[in-house]
Amino acid sequence: MFNNTIIFNDAKWKTFISQPDAVTLQEDPAYAYASAFVKNYSAKYAPFYGQFMAQNNELGRLYLKGEALRTPNANRYPDANFTMRLSYGQVKPYSPAMPWLTTT
Repeated sequence: MFNNTIIFNDAKWKTFISQPDAVTLQEDPAYAYASAFVKNYSAKYAPFYGQFMAQNNELGRLYLKGEALRTPNANRYPDANFTMRLSYGQVKPYSPAMPWLTTT
C-alpha cells in the first residue's frame, strides 16, 4: 500500500494536487483503506461508543452526587478543564534573570 499510494510519492502527489479528481483519489490504496476503516467504525463501533459515553457521563454525575451527599462539608474545587479562567490583580513590570531566547 505504501509503495503504491500517491500520498508518499512527491511527483504523483504534486500532479494530483494540481488537478485533483475523485476517481484518482478513490483508486488510491491508502484512501481505500482509510475509507473502509471509517465506514467499518461508523457502522459497527460508533453506536457502542455513543452508548458507552452516555452511560459513563450519567454514572459520573451520579458518583459526584453521591460524594457530595457522603461528605457534605468537604471543600470542593471546580474542575478547570473546559472552563473560562479569570484572574485578578495588578500587573507590575517584570525583568527576567535571563534574556528572552527563541529557537527554531
